[in-house]
Amino acid sequence: LKSNELTTPQIIEALKDKNLSAKKRADYQPEIMFRLTLSISPLIFFLLSCPFSFVITKKAGRAGAMVASLGFIFGYFGLLYLGSSLSEKTTNPILAFNIPLLPVLVGLIVGLYLWRKKLSN
Repeated sequence: LKSNELTTPQIIEALKDKNLSAKKRADYQPEIMFRLTLSISPLIFFLLSCPFSFVITKKAGRAGAMVASLGFIFGYFGLLYLGSSLSEKTTNPILAFNIPLLPVLVGLIVGLYLWRKKLSN
């Protein structure tokens, strides 16, 4: 079965199997991180949108805030799918497992920067 057809516990059990082919292992490992990244996305959107909304609504109004939120959403999921496709193409298992975390790391860095900037004002 493909990795997107299995549940996360099934993928973890399959990865514990010593007889799992390298191709299947390379397919299953990034899927776990991809699912983790999707589940963390509400936290990242909160970290990004709250401090940004204080700034953007004063300057650009509601329409600007809406455009900015769409930019965050498309940027985040663009990074997510970029990381997912890069992890499928790489032959290094450590990189394949960690590349899907790219949007989480970028979101955390930018979000924490925005919070620090907002709280210092």
